[in-house]
Amino acid sequence: MASERNIVALVPAGDRGAGDPVAKVSGVSSKALAPLAGTPMIIRVLNTLKATGRIDSVVLSGPDRDVIESSPLLQEVLNKDNVSWVPAERSLAGSIQAGLARIDPAALVLITTADHAMLDTEILNYFLDRVVDNSADVNVGLVEYGLVEAAYPGVRRTVLKFSDGGYCGCNLYALNGARARDIISLWQRTQAYRKQPWRMALGLLGFGALVRYLSGHLSLEHARESILETTGIAVDFINLPFAHAGIDVDTPADQELAEQILEQRH
Repeated sequence: MASERNIVALVPAGDRGAGDPVAKVSGVSSKALAPLAGTPMIIRVLNTLKATGRIDSVVLSGPDRDVIESSPLLQEVLNKDNVSWVPAERSLAGSIQAGLARIDPAALVLITTADHAMLDTEILNYFLDRVVDNSADVNVGLVEYGLVEAAYPGVRRTVLKFSDGGYCGCNLYALNGARARDIISLWQRTQAYRKQPWRMALGLLGFGALVRYLSGHLSLEHARESILETTGIAVDFINLPFAHAGIDVDTPADQELAEQILEQRH
């Protein structure tokens, strides 16, 4: 077992409110409250964080106050001493910044989203075991797309295509110390280019590495080296061996798949 460290979990929970497709289908005021197997997604995430016994405190960035007031379960969670709340900002990066402002800059911060419905203790412990003794400033959880596609044929996911394979994000990140927060600041500054992903990637990778990525010649290792050279921030990628770690709930179809996966796993 890796050595234990004090860990603070930051859970961004802002969304598009009742207009979100998943919230609308579920008849709730926020996607975070959409139920899976009878439990709101945000409560599933918070229960998983608690179940590991490794998270010292939790900061929720969002949802809106009226969403909290509509959920007795969420109100109960927020009455716990180790869970605090800050209002969400308009962007995900802004919401993360708002949460980080409440956390000691020297802390190891685990970031996962309130709609990470597939998060379980198996995934979380695997990730944390590899993070707590890792010297990187930022750790990013990934899962091979081939693993996801083999388990759930036809599933639609965003795939990062590197020369050594395709990967899906897992909504799992760890920030290790004050310098790691610079990458969130960079992300927030590039939000103005959200409709031009190449310009956002340029700020992280630099021109040469971006060209190699677009031509299919950039490996994960070279991406890590390029991010360090361009930003001064050491990033490591944690390859998770769990197909369901790559499933998130952005659409009603995702929600239906998540329900099926949960039924199969219990």
